[in-house]
Amino acid sequence: MNFTIRDKNIKYNSYGIHMGNVQMFFAEPKDIEFDTRMGAIRAYTSCNPFRHMKYNKMGFKLQRENHDKYRLWFGEKFLEFSRFSDVLTGNHPIKLIPYKLELLTHDKRKGECHFRSFYFFNSLGGILETSYVDDSSGKVRVVHSYIRRKNKIIDYTSNLGISEKDYEDLVHPTVLNQVSHEEYLSDRKSPIVSLPMGLKFYCLFRNELLNGHTFLGGEEWEVSDGVKQKTLGGYKQ
Repeated sequence: MNFTIRDKNIKYNSYGIHMGNVQMFFAEPKDIEFDTRMGAIRAYTSCNPFRHMKYNKMGFKLQRENHDKYRLWFGEKFLEFSRFSDVLTGNHPIKLIPYKLELLTHDKRKGECHFRSFYFFNSLGGILETSYVDDSSGKVRVVHSYIRRKNKIIDYTSNLGISEKDYEDLVHPTVLNQVSHEEYLSDRKSPIVSLPMGLKFYCLFRNELLNGHTFLGGEEWEVSDGVKQKTLGGYKQ
């Protein structure tokens, strides 16, 4: 990989990627104890009876309140949540049934947080938020995207709709970046949409990209090895 120096202490590759930020794409080791309540919720938002049985034996109890609201009981306390798959098909739109089936299958939605959050954010609005959260392994915190909307969190890979307060208590998010729906609509008309990056780059570093630093070098950027670098001001050879 070729590097260009804009600051004597900072290295960038030929696409303008600040190499100091690459570590954000990996898990952050941390000695944490995974909240078993979140494990139970993830079990009950899937359609796997064996996962249900595991948490039933641990003393959790699931109570259905209505079409899209559940209570997870643990002792004398409970948490209320919704399955996002139920919310999606609440008005019986046939075209969303494939998404419901995917959401009910834990293995199919695993690892799809950035892509699917972005997809539904496009239609639902709210805030696309990317954070470090506690992972189910209990050993690391991972980069994760979800939607914050009307004091609720929609977490696609957990098939979950839950209050902001309860979500923060369960996974302890450390916010890395937020994109409002208005900002996203504006971005669709700007050069940012055709930058050489994936959705995870956008979810993590949208503000830095738009401001022309961290990933973009601005007018002083010098491209090496004949690579084209597109800045927000246009193309640069």
